[in-house]
Amino acid sequence: MTKPHAIELRVPPTWRSDFLNATLEVAAIVGALLAVLVLTFRSPPRFDLGAYLIMAAAVLVLALRFLPRLPFGLRACLTIAAIYGSGLPTVLRSGFSLSGGAVLLAAIVLAVILLGRGPAVLLLVVTAIILIAVGVAARGGHFVAHPLDSDPRIPRNWIRMAIGFDLVAATLMAAVAYAVRSIEINYAEISSALALLSSEQRRRTGLESERQRTEGDWQRSARALTALGVNQEIEGGNVPAAFGALAEAGARGLGVERCGIWLFDGARTEIRCQDLYEHLAGRHSAGMALGASAAPAYFAALETGRSIAAHHAQTDPRTRELGPGYLDTLHISSMLDAPIRVQNRVVGVVCNEHIGDSIIWSEAQQSFAGSLADFAARVLSAADRTTKALALRTSTDELAEMLEALKRELATSPPGPDTVGTATEAKALGVVDGLIDRVRRLSLDLHLPSLDEVGLVPALRAYLDAQSAASGVKIALDTSGFVGGAAPAAEIACLWIVQEALANVLGHARAHAVWVRLEKQNGQLRVSIEDDGQGMAPGQVFDTVPLGQGRLIRMRQRARALGGDLAINSVQGAGTVVLATLPSEIKATSR
Repeated sequence: MTKPHAIELRVPPTWRSDFLNATLEVAAIVGALLAVLVLTFRSPPRFDLGAYLIMAAAVLVLALRFLPRLPFGLRACLTIAAIYGSGLPTVLRSGFSLSGGAVLLAAIVLAVILLGRGPAVLLLVVTAIILIAVGVAARGGHFVAHPLDSDPRIPRNWIRMAIGFDLVAATLMAAVAYAVRSIEINYAEISSALALLSSEQRRRTGLESERQRTEGDWQRSARALTALGVNQEIEGGNVPAAFGALAEAGARGLGVERCGIWLFDGARTEIRCQDLYEHLAGRHSAGMALGASAAPAYFAALETGRSIAAHHAQTDPRTRELGPGYLDTLHISSMLDAPIRVQNRVVGVVCNEHIGDSIIWSEAQQSFAGSLADFAARVLSAADRTTKALALRTSTDELAEMLEALKRELATSPPGPDTVGTATEAKALGVVDGLIDRVRRLSLDLHLPSLDEVGLVPALRAYLDAQSAASGVKIALDTSGFVGGAAPAAEIACLWIVQEALANVLGHARAHAVWVRLEKQNGQLRVSIEDDGQGMAPGQVFDTVPLGQGRLIRMRQRARALGGDLAINSVQGAGTVVLATLPSEIKATSR
C-alpha cells in the first residue's frame, strides 16, 4: 500500500473534543481546590482582584465542564482563557512565581493542542510582552524584595525570565505541535483506511444482500416450478384451471401484485387476458384486451426475446407505449413479461406487473417468468392434442355410423335376380362388417392424451371443463369415492363411456346440467352420468333405433367386453341416468 503524498482531509475534532473534556474534568477539580487554597492560606484572608480572578476562572471551568454542546472553538478558547487568567495574577503579584509560570505554560501548551500553532504563538507573544512590560514597570517598587537574581526591581531579571520562559515554552510548543501534526497525519491515514474498509465492507454487504436475494429468488422459483410440475390441470390441458394456477404461481413466486395470461386472437390484432390474478385481493378476472397497434414496440419485443425485463416500465422503450392507457391507470412501475411460444410461434404472453417503487428483476426472476411461459405453452399444446383426439374420435364414430347405415341399406335392399347377385351382396355385407369392426376398434383405442400423462381424474376434469365451457351446460364431477387407480383398460373404457354419454346428452337431451360421479368399491369401477334433459320413453333405449341409439349400444358392448355392464334409467321429461360398472382389475389383453 503506497503512502499518500498529501492529505487534504479535514480531520474532525473528535479526539480534540475528548481531550478538552478530559482537561475540563481535571481543571474543574483543580480550580475549585486552588480557589479554596487562595482564600485559606492567605494571611490574613482577604478578597482582592487576584482572588476574584481565580474564583471566576474556577467557576468558568466548572461551567464549561457541564456545557458540552457549546461550539468546540468557543469552548476551547474560554477554557484556555480561564486557565491562563488563573495563573496571571500570581505572576503579577509575586514576579517570578514558579506555579504562576507553570500555569501560563500549561495554557500555551493547551492552546497548541486544542487550537493549533497560530493561537499558541499569539498567546506566547502576549505573555512575553506582559512580562517585559511588567519588568519595565518594576522600578516603582511594586514587588517584594528578593535576592539579586530574583529581584523583580531589576529589569534585566524580567527580560531574562521572559527569554527563558519563551525558550522553554517554544520548545514545548514545537514538540507538542510536532506530536499533534503526527497524530493528525496518522489519524487522517487511519480515517482514510477505515473509510476504505467501510466502503469495502458496504460493498461486500451489498454483494451478500444481493446474493441472498438472488438465492431466495431461485428457491422461490424452484418451489413454484416444482408445484406446477405436478399440477394435473396443466398436464391435462385444462386451460381455465391451469391458467389460474399459473397466474397465482407467478404473483407469489415473483412477489408482484398482478400476473396475467394473455393470448392473441386469430387475426393477431390484439391480445386478450385469459386469467388475471391480483395477489392482495386474491381475485381472478379475465376479458381485458390490448390492441397490437397501440404498442408496436412492445409487440415487436415479444417476438425477439425470452423475456421483457422492464425495470422502469414508464421509461423503458419496449413498454413506455403502454403508459397512458395502462401503466398510469394501474400504477404499474415494473413489468416482467415472457412470450408464450408454441411451435416457435408467439401465441401469447405471461405478464407480471409490480405496483409501487420500481424494482430490478434478477436473473432468477427472469428465468422463472420464462418457465411460466413454457408451462402455459404446455397447457395449450395439451389442450390442442385433446381437441384433435376428440375430433378424430368423432370422425371415426361418424364413419362407423355411415357404415352401419350402408349395412342396413344393403340388408334391406331387394334380392338380386340371380344367385350371383345374392353372393355379391353377401360379400359386400361382409366387407362392411369388417370395416365397421376396424373403425369400432380404432374408436375404442382413441382416448385423451392427458389420460396417459396424468391419470383418469385430471383427464376427466379437463375434458368436462372444456365441454362445459364450449356448450354452456353446467357439468359437475364428483370423485370423492375414487381412491387409488384402476387398470389402464378400465380407465380408458371409463373415460370413453363418459365421452360417449356426454356427447349423447349434449347432442340430444337438451339438458341444462350434468352430474358425473366416479367411485371404486368392492373391486369395481362405477361411473354414472346423470342429466336433467328430456329423457327417453320406455323401450326407446335399446329396442328401437332412435337418433343416438348407436352410442348407447356401443357403450353397453364396451362395458360387457371388459366383464362389466351398463344400465340406463330414463324417464321421459325427467332426465336420464347412465350407470357403467367395470372391473377395476382387467387383464392387459382384454378389450
